[in-house]
Amino acid sequence: MAGCGIQTSFIPVPVPSGPFGSEDVLMYISNEGLLVILFVGLVAGWLAGKVVRGTGFGIIGDIVVGIAGALVASFLFPKLGIRLGTGLVSEIVYSAIGAVILLIVVRLVRGGGRI
Repeated sequence: MAGCGIQTSFIPVPVPSGPFGSEDVLMYISNEGLLVILFVGLVAGWLAGKVVRGTGFGIIGDIVVGIAGALVASFLFPKLGIRLGTGLVSEIVYSAIGAVILLIVVRLVRGGGRI
């Protein structure tokens, strides 16, 4: 953006392509995109912690749980045919539901079956 003083840089992220993941294509994430990912992860992880545990997991723990929940939801929801729409709020809801599912599965595996 010329003249507004905002500097953007991109972080290369390797993404497998091809039918067997044999080729690598670089995908670039802007600094703003990375901040949005971290924000969505933080809010979704905090919400999931409130639902499952009654408390959060700390800032880093909430971000990790939220991002992992987003990965779970992005794998599971399309297989079930669930679509939530677009936008920041729907991404937070999507990630929080995935994080809740992830935390319940982890609790079932580690806690001997108690939710």
